[in-house]
Amino acid sequence: MLDHKHYVPIIPWKMGERIALRELFESDRQGIVPLIEIPQNFVDKKPSFFETGRFIHRILSEIASCWGDGLAFVDFHALARLSSTNVTRHIETFFRYSADVGLKLCPVVKVQPPGSYGEAICKAVQSTQAMCLRVCVKDFEGDAISGRIEALLSKANLSPSSVHLLMDLQLVNHETSTYLVLYERLPHLSAWNTVTLTGGSLPPDLSHLQVGEHLVPRVEWQLWKGIAGSRRTSRIPLFGDYAILHPFVRPDFPGMNISASIRYTTDDYWVIMRGEGLWNKGG
Repeated sequence: MLDHKHYVPIIPWKMGERIALRELFESDRQGIVPLIEIPQNFVDKKPSFFETGRFIHRILSEIASCWGDGLAFVDFHALARLSSTNVTRHIETFFRYSADVGLKLCPVVKVQPPGSYGEAICKAVQSTQAMCLRVCVKDFEGDAISGRIEALLSKANLSPSSVHLLMDLQLVNHETSTYLVLYERLPHLSAWNTVTLTGGSLPPDLSHLQVGEHLVPRVEWQLWKGIAGSRRTSRIPLFGDYAILHPFVRPDFPGMNISASIRYTTDDYWVIMRGEGLWNKGG
C-alpha cells in the first residue's frame, strides 16, 4: 500500500540513473516508485534498433536488472514526436511484454496525449488496467481540466481508484499558496489510487556558480511540506522531484565543456560541489 511516505523521483533512463537504482538498499527501494522517462536520444542514436522493436527487449531487460519487479511508472512521451509509424505498435508491445515477464510497469498518460500516440497509450492502459496520469500546470489553464480528465478516464475505461495521479509542477518557486489552490482543484482528490506532487528547482546548469561549495534551497521540498502541512489540504500527497536535474534538461552539443560536480541532498538544501570544466587547461 502506497502512502505519502513514498518517494517518486522522475528519472531519465540513462546509465548513471540505472546504476543508482540498481545499487539502492532494499529498505530504501521499498519506499520508492520511480517515474522512468525514455529519452528520444535513445532512438536517435540507433534508429534501426527502434524500428525493429529490439529496443523493447533492451529496456525491459535493463528495468528488470536495475529495478526488479517493483512498481514503476514509464513515460514514452518523448517518442511521440517521432514520425515512425511503428511508435504506437511498439508502445503497446512494450507494456504487453512487461506484464508477461512479471514487471509492474504502469504507463504514463498526459491529459492531452498527442494524436496517434494517445490512441496507443490508451490501448496500453486498457491492457494494464492502470495508469499514471501526469497533470502539468498548463493543464489548469481555463476551467476545462475536470472535463478533460473525465473524458480520458472514460476513454481508458478506468475509475480514479485505478489511477495514480501525478501533479507535475515542473519548475517551481516559493509561491506555495498558488500551487495549493491548483492542487485542491484536482477532481476526485480523495478517490485516486495515489496522488503525487512533484517539481524541480535546480538551475539548468552551474555556469553561474564559482568553483567551490554552494547551498541551493530545495524549493520543491519546502513546497511539498507547506502543502502537506496546510489545514486546507484534504489529502497529503506523495513527494516527487527531478532528483539532481533541472525539469527541462538542455540537450548536449558538440564541444560542450561540462564541469565536474557533486550534488548531495540535505533536509533543506542541495549541497553542490562545483568543479572546473573538464576541458579546461589544467582543470
